[in-house]
Amino acid sequence: MSGLRLGIESVLLVSALAVSTTATSCFVTSRIVLTPTPSAVSNIQSRTIATVDSVARLHGLKATTPWPYCTVDGVKGILEAAWRSGSWSITACVEGSASSRIEIEVRRDGWGWNAKGNSINHELPEALAGVLGAVVVTVYRD
Repeated sequence: MSGLRLGIESVLLVSALAVSTTATSCFVTSRIVLTPTPSAVSNIQSRTIATVDSVARLHGLKATTPWPYCTVDGVKGILEAAWRSGSWSITACVEGSASSRIEIEVRRDGWGWNAKGNSINHELPEALAGVLGAVVVTVYRD
């Protein structure tokens, strides 16, 4: 009888850990890293923010106070702008050492991307490449 009880307790413990882990990591992100070439356009930061603002507002996100911490390719950066609506957020972060590299993060709290996320993830890199021209646009997506 004690062997059966130990087995049930183990199953309950493993189940609780699985639920706990799943509950704390329920979001998806995509990152767009902009790396200017030597012939890149001037005022890249302001053009990037204006372009992201346009796409974000098109999808119902509104400018908000940015979270104080962000990274560009894993290096601490300076948060420039943020947009939010419900389970959606977009942030723009500028590399601290070289203010020309910028990372845009699109985040959805929830399970997977939906039509809105697919649309944002398609439109945003294209809009940035169209406005910025001589910039390498790299997209990373969960």
